[in-house]
Formats: sequence, structure tokens, C-alpha cells
Amino acid sequence: MKYLLFLLLVPAAAQAQMRREDIHTDFVLYNRRVALEKDLRERIIGKHFSLPLDSDSEDGYLSGCWAVAQFLFDGPEVMDGFRRLLAGYDSLTYDTRRALLEAVYAVAPDKFVSGIDSIIDRETDARLFALCAVYLYRHDTSTDNANRLKIRLVEKFPSDTVAVLSELTGYLGGRVRGGRLRFGSYCRGDGTTD
Repeated sequence: MKYLLFLLLVPAAAQAQMRREDIHTDFVLYNRRVALEKDLRERIIGKHFSLPLDSDSEDGYLSGCWAVAQFLFDGPEVMDGFRRLLAGYDSLTYDTRRALLEAVYAVAPDKFVSGIDSIIDRETDARLFALCAVYLYRHDTSTDNANRLKIRLVEKFPSDTVAVLSELTGYLGGRVRGGRLRFGSYCRGDGTTD
């Protein structure tokens, strides 16, 4: 009986783990990757970023920012879309503002410093304030700039109980774990630190 059970389980176990070569998707093919990139550039970014910014087109801008951040697209249409979004920043939803700041951080590290600098003074959300501050600190890592950002932080958010603000203060003060700012808790949004 034991041998019969063994003979039944061996073939099932052998099929449970697929070989890496057997895993296949069409997107590993060159033509499909090129078609995906063309679709993202033309339909998601080109089409949506050329529309005037209003409540009807904001979801398209959000999708475009996600595509830019994920695939690191840049170009004149992307920069024009960023300019439009930064000009209408105060009327955007939280998700669009966050996607914009992440996309700008990803592909335009020095191009929108003045725009982000004006936004940080108006920002009331701690997480978005932190994204702006990290962008500005990335551009200028001097002690004077770090101190200016810390002063803005204290003026804007007197209580540093929010985990992301504690992490930001440590980052600007030079207490960086592992050489990088760890925003795991920021991304999860659960208020805990890594």
C-alpha cells in the first residue's frame, strides 16, 4: 500500500514545479514589448497629456503619471503634461498629486525644482510634503537646504508623530539607514516604520 501511494504522489510532485523555460508570456517577445511601449507612449501619455487639465481628464493624467513612473518615459509631451499638472496642482485629487510627485521624482530630478518648491509651501498632507522635501533635498543636499526643509517641516507639522515625518526628519538630519530613505511604511500607508 505504501508503494502504491508513493507511485501516485511522485508524478504529481514532479508536475507541481514548472521549469523556468516553460513559463511563457507574449510580452517577452520583442514585438509585443515594442507594441506595449508604443501604446503607452501614444495612448496613455500622448493622448491624455495633450488634453486640457480638468476634472474629466484628470484620470487620464493619473494613468499617464503612473506609466511615466513605472516605465521611466520622458520627452517633451511628458514635460508639458507635468507643467500642466503643476500649474493646476491645488485642484488635483490626492492620488493624482501623489502620482505626479512620484513621476517627477523618477524622470525629472532637476527640471521642476521651482515648481515643487512653491508646492511644498501649500502642501497640507504629510506624505506629499515628504515627497516634495525629498525631491528638493535630492536636488540640493547641502546642510543649509536640509535645515530649511526641516524648518518648513516643523512650521507646517508641529507634531512629528506621523511616521513619515519622523523618517523625513531623520533623512534630512543624516540618519539614513542603509544609505537610502526607506519609505516602506509611507507606501503602505499604515503608519509604521520599517
